Amino acid sequence: MDAAEALGRESGRRRALVGVSGAGAGHASLTPGDVTAAVRKAGGRVLGVMYREGESGQGGSLMGLDVPRDTANLTIVHSTDHERILNGLAQATGGRFESVPTAMGVGRILASMGA
Repeated sequence: MDAAEALGRESGRRRALVGVSGAGAGHASLTPGDVTAAVRKAGGRVLGVMYREGESGQGGSLMGLDVPRDTANLTIVHSTDHERILNGLAQATGGRFESVPTAMGVGRILASMGA
């Protein structure tokens, strides 16, 4: 979201936002809708890469830290959320989305996107 806000302040240039995500479940302090809205508002193309290494069907646990978390402010995200958001933003902005099996394939995709 920080990158999208910075991108929104740029003008007169070709603008793109590159997002790289793993497929593992995780926790976010922003909802997928918040992120999507901020990126669309910023303008520019979205180029997304997702690697499927570490993918699981689990949503992760809100436990596991030695200190309690404020669970009301956390969103559990799954691999389907990563793909849906990156792919949807890429399609909506005229960008590109690629999915690769492992993190080792990310460099090749980023090089092709840079071209």
